[in-house]
Amino acid sequence: MRFRLATLHKAQLFQMEKFYTGPNTLLRQLTFRSKILLLTVLFSSAFTKSFAGNSCAAATAITPGGACDNSTVNGTAGAPAATCGGTIAREEWWSFSAVSGSSYSVTYTTTSSDNPVIVIYQPGTCGSLTQFSCTNATGNGTGVVETTTFAATSTGTWYVRILNTNSGTMDGILCMTGPPPANNEPNTATSITVGAVGSTCSYTAGTTLNATSSTCGTIPAPGCGNYSGGDVWYSCVVPSSGALYITTTAGGVTDGEMALYTGTPCGVLTLVECDDDDGPGAMPELVATGLTVGSTVYIRFWEGGNDNNGTFNICVTNPCTAAPDNDECAAATLLTVYGMACTQTAGSINCASPSSQANTCGATADDDDVWYRFVAPTTSIDVTISSITGTTTDLYHSIFSGTCAGGLTAVTCSDPDNSVPTGLTIGQTYYIRVYSASTTTKHFTTFNICLTEMSPCGNPTNNDWCSDPALLTKSASATFTSATASTYTADDPAGQLDPEFCGTLQNNSYYQFVAAATTEVFNITSVSGCASNGIQAEVYEVTHDASGCCTDFNSVSNCFNPGSVSTGTVTATGLTIGSTYVLMIDGYFGANCNFVISGWSATGVLPVDLLYFTGENIGDGNELKWKTATETNNNYFLVERSYDGVNFGTIASINGHGTTSVEHTYSYYDATADDKDTYYRLKQVDFDGHYEYHNTIIVYHKDNSNVQVFPNPATDNISVDIYVENEGIYKIRIIDVVGGYSDQVVSAEKGVNHFLSEQFSKLSKGVYIVQVLTQNDAVMKNIKIVKQ
Repeated sequence: MRFRLATLHKAQLFQMEKFYTGPNTLLRQLTFRSKILLLTVLFSSAFTKSFAGNSCAAATAITPGGACDNSTVNGTAGAPAATCGGTIAREEWWSFSAVSGSSYSVTYTTTSSDNPVIVIYQPGTCGSLTQFSCTNATGNGTGVVETTTFAATSTGTWYVRILNTNSGTMDGILCMTGPPPANNEPNTATSITVGAVGSTCSYTAGTTLNATSSTCGTIPAPGCGNYSGGDVWYSCVVPSSGALYITTTAGGVTDGEMALYTGTPCGVLTLVECDDDDGPGAMPELVATGLTVGSTVYIRFWEGGNDNNGTFNICVTNPCTAAPDNDECAAATLLTVYGMACTQTAGSINCASPSSQANTCGATADDDDVWYRFVAPTTSIDVTISSITGTTTDLYHSIFSGTCAGGLTAVTCSDPDNSVPTGLTIGQTYYIRVYSASTTTKHFTTFNICLTEMSPCGNPTNNDWCSDPALLTKSASATFTSATASTYTADDPAGQLDPEFCGTLQNNSYYQFVAAATTEVFNITSVSGCASNGIQAEVYEVTHDASGCCTDFNSVSNCFNPGSVSTGTVTATGLTIGSTYVLMIDGYFGANCNFVISGWSATGVLPVDLLYFTGENIGDGNELKWKTATETNNNYFLVERSYDGVNFGTIASINGHGTTSVEHTYSYYDATADDKDTYYRLKQVDFDGHYEYHNTIIVYHKDNSNVQVFPNPATDNISVDIYVENEGIYKIRIIDVVGGYSDQVVSAEKGVNHFLSEQFSKLSKGVYIVQVLTQNDAVMKNIKIVKQ
């Protein structure tokens, strides 16, 4: 900071005088001008600014090809002495990372009237650097441009030292360029593997820093955008569809442009298509069809105007060329309605198009529906859609009566992946329409669909439902164990239970008993496995219709709902001996608790309350773990494996623990798994042969860049799973379409780490890139994600 006399006023002088003197010092006796001169000397010393980069040790890092640096050369010149330029008064230092054999250029342009000198130093220690070159080819003045170009002789940190031969501060702009990217010409294009139809993009990171105009061979002008040089090249082999979907996302480059060529690199290339802004933000995206299968094509990418070069991401996949066979109602796939055990039918919305039939169900702007049909064997069926994987997992399904040509009438609309349409006409054909809830196009999602018969009441056969309760038998020495598990759903037959119940139904279950006395007591002796809320319970006299369906409820006991994890008693009074009653038990606010009731035994309780089922790729195989809270008549588990999420085969049988209220942990190591992502599911089998499937999981094959982000699309927070070989600090970076980003720093241990992105829920709707970076800012993976 230069101290300027013109800025001193008498009031300011008075304040400085008080600061530097006492009331009777010599300074107070001097004239005004003498005081100014003395204080100028004092303040010139006290307020001299120390600029970053004034010494080798404080050198400012600069990226070749990156932003120029508006500099002030103000440091006092010291050792080592330069070999050109004569007497040196001022200096400033920069450092950069160089690669041996690569060429670099440094330019310094003065904005003050001075004489710049450029000195380049090889890697070394400050204080003992070896000068590589010294340049002082221009004279003194404003707008003087000093330039030096050189090839690095070693890899490491090199130094740039700008000197001023004049005595004062020198202002100017330092710019630096480095070697062009390796894919600066079509004959050195970076090869990209084309992703399969429906695959999630695996982006390749690129940069246009230091890129120059391509010069080899005959290259037609792009034909779109603002091409001003600075292009880089990619190549890929055309798949059997003869089509390509090429998309890009922003990094430092926020306004990209792209062209596709066929032909011979550095020979003659032919322009196929050019795109400017069809991708996210101002980035390019194009779909090319009719290409020669097996041929190599070339992708040219540049920054619009060549004035904001930097990083970007590019991906090539195989686009849709044919819709599914059941894309339209008239071609609906016929499904079998099974009696109990269901054979899954694989489905997909990949490449599906919108249908002409009106849709009054949710997400009515469906643009990717597929169709199924079935003949109703009963008045009610259970529709289950499972194993949903792909670019979206949020599916809707609607069920219609009528005909495709004559008109359809909606029977059921369901966002959940399970529905129970009732009141069906036996022998009539019905249609099921499945589609994504998202209005975003180009979703690629697969699923399984299964139809099973229901009881006349529209309920499956277990004690989740009033029409088929578990059976209780009174015994002074007996106990029974069950749970308010997440596998139970809210059941309010005919809408009659909820008004009678003292609480709110969440995950209730039913237990039937015959009264042996006018008063029956249910002692809840244990509630565990839930952190809060606990259970709630009540006994009812239930009215049934001719089909055995529950139609009305009359409470005959106290309502037990302490709102905490507490034991207690439900006492039913005024009972008729020999009559049948139902004990209903629910989780308070949906709490998932284990409980024990003494004085009664039970049969027909849901067999297993599964707390979790997880898997991880470890070593040369996959380790699976699962844990149960309770088990009833559990004979064994079958572990089933698939590589496509559709076709499963049994690989192991693990014995269960029969009936138990104690938590049990199971594990299985699959040493024969292929080196690829693998699907697993559990099939739990009772002693009587009944079985139940639990959720399908996927175990990702590990590598040093294994990153998974889900759900996608997302409406709130997202989860980021990172597999690393070494523990350390990593960054989860979210980049918007204009290149802005936010970082979340996380500490990862060796193996699979699970993180929640804290900032994603705060973002507005749109398309983003999630990057995971190492501590040194190396990009492990780029994943495109949609915020809905």
